[in-house]
Amino acid sequence: MMFLTRGATYPGLAAEFAYPAAFGDLFTATIALVTIPILLRGSTLARPAVWFFNLVGTIDLLLAIVLATIHNAPVAMGPPTGSQSFGCPCC
Repeated sequence: MMFLTRGATYPGLAAEFAYPAAFGDLFTATIALVTIPILLRGSTLARPAVWFFNLVGTIDLLLAIVLATIHNAPVAMGPPTGSQSFGCPCC
């Protein structure tokens, strides 16, 4: 939702990128939060739920990359976008 917050990005961030990216991330996070208890219970739905989460997350990521490229979004994203990657152990 950072892309929709005033002051979190530079002016000029295309709404055609910001809204799908923000709501795609929100949808993916919601699926993750629903999947966690299913996994912890050891339900038979655990494996399909994880696959669904991974599929939606991958589509969200690819869509965000494509939309950012089409709308030249990286120049308007601002410093908060890069600062998140420093806390990631995989980076």
